[in-house]
Amino acid sequence: MNMTPTQRVEILRACCCIAGADGETTTDELTQIKQLAAAEGVGEASLNAMIERAEKDPDFYKQQFKILKAEPMACLDALLRISVANGLFKKSEQRVLRGLAQQLEIDEADFNAKVSTILNEQDKN
Repeated sequence: MNMTPTQRVEILRACCCIAGADGETTTDELTQIKQLAAAEGVGEASLNAMIERAEKDPDFYKQQFKILKAEPMACLDALLRISVANGLFKKSEQRVLRGLAQQLEIDEADFNAKVSTILNEQDKN
């Protein structure tokens, strides 16, 4: 991905929102989020604050998508991987991701194809 550090932190925030969309962040989701945070140099306190807000504030995700138009499919890919990390793809996560895809101007067919690819990869693991 050819993104700025700010864009990559925005993806991290968005990942926190996706993981917390159902009110909790699972261990598997947290593992992947921590990997992203470490790669971007985001400290534990900052990450915990992001996760806590994502779990408790359903409008948080709306504020985070000052959208990463430069790499929309890469953003969607990262977010999908976080959302299925726990082996589930919950309705609340799907709704948030569909909204993001629309904001990123990713059409429904491309969104569905990316979801299928990620879910197939998940099934193989």
